[in-house]
Amino acid sequence: MNDRLVLNEIDYAIDILRDIVEVKRSRNLGHAPTIHKWIPVKTGARVALWGQVTGHPERIEQDVMTSPLFYIDPEAGFARTRSRWYWLDKPLRDENDLAHEAMVFGPDSVEVPLEEALSVTRTIPNLLLIEVEILGDEHRSERVREIQKQLFNY
Repeated sequence: MNDRLVLNEIDYAIDILRDIVEVKRSRNLGHAPTIHKWIPVKTGARVALWGQVTGHPERIEQDVMTSPLFYIDPEAGFARTRSRWYWLDKPLRDENDLAHEAMVFGPDSVEVPLEEALSVTRTIPNLLLIEVEILGDEHRSERVREIQKQLFNY
């Protein structure tokens, strides 16, 4: 992979994290679609959401699996994937519902507990910081550290 492609991906991830900071502050998602009856789904190391979407800009009105999840806040009622924000309607499972079998979506995707989705998304800024430090890019490292402070108050 060439360095320019890597840097473009890093800059895109930094932009998503900045967007998360701003939306956490403003609570303004604009015209984000809503995902109903959603569950977190893990594919490899990535977590996404599966659910029924309404109001999608591409006129998708069906069950979908989102792009990878960058942030989720069920209490505030929104989530940020790689491609867009979603309003979160009611999840498919009640948080106390432990009696169900996990749904499987093909050979590599399976439903995971919300706690796992929260844990995976919380590691994204740290993993991004490691990547930019490996590249020796102090400017991007500082940008990610500042975002971490704003997201996690440290």
